[in-house]
Formats: sequence, C-alpha cells, structure tokens
Amino acid sequence: MNKDLISIVEVLRVRPCMYLGEKSIIRFSSFMDGYVQACADYELDFPFSEKTGRFTYQMAEKYKIGSPHGWARILLKACNNDDEAAFDLFFKEWDEFCALPEERATDDYDENTAHNEVAE
Repeated sequence: MNKDLISIVEVLRVRPCMYLGEKSIIRFSSFMDGYVQACADYELDFPFSEKTGRFTYQMAEKYKIGSPHGWARILLKACNNDDEAAFDLFFKEWDEFCALPEERATDDYDENTAHNEVAE
C-alpha cells in the first residue's frame, strides 16, 4: 500500500476538523476521492476505489451491503446514518484492514508509517 496514502489517513485521524471541518465520513470520503483522482495518472493501487478497491470490497462483505455502495456509505449504513460514528468506525476498520497480510506484503508498506508519521 502507498505510504503517502497511509500518511494522509493518519493525519486525518489526528486532525479531522483541521482538514474536513468536522468528523464526517462523507467529508472524509470526498477528501479521499479528490486525492485518488489527483493521483490517477500514477496508476497507483488504491484500496478506496469504489468499484475495485479492496477496502470497499472488505466493507461490503463484512456488513453485507451490496456493491453499488462505496465504503463510506457502507460504514454510514452500519452506523444508522450517524456521520461521526461512521467516521470513528472507519479507523477501527482501517486498522484491521492494514493488519491484513496481503496489505502488509507490498513494498510500500512500512510498519512505522501507519501510526507514527503524522504531520503537524
């Protein structure tokens, strides 16, 4: 998994209001969609891709919510449309996702990046 992506997620974990205005899964999703779009030319593998992303697939499987829904909508539904609760749930699910062997097996994964390289 891309170290820059991990770093961005960790910055948003620590300071969501600074970058998003409030703890919101919908705003977080929009932010990540913009990041993924900006990096599209680099053909990087993003777990957040709505149709092919591994994180999206894992959330759909875990919460038994069909594929037309992206990861943010799945988490929102799992939290009965509580936007802030879904934001918090994301980080629980993200930590579990990052601990999966197939995510850690990439050249870009760094144990220290996941929780230690948070920008001030």
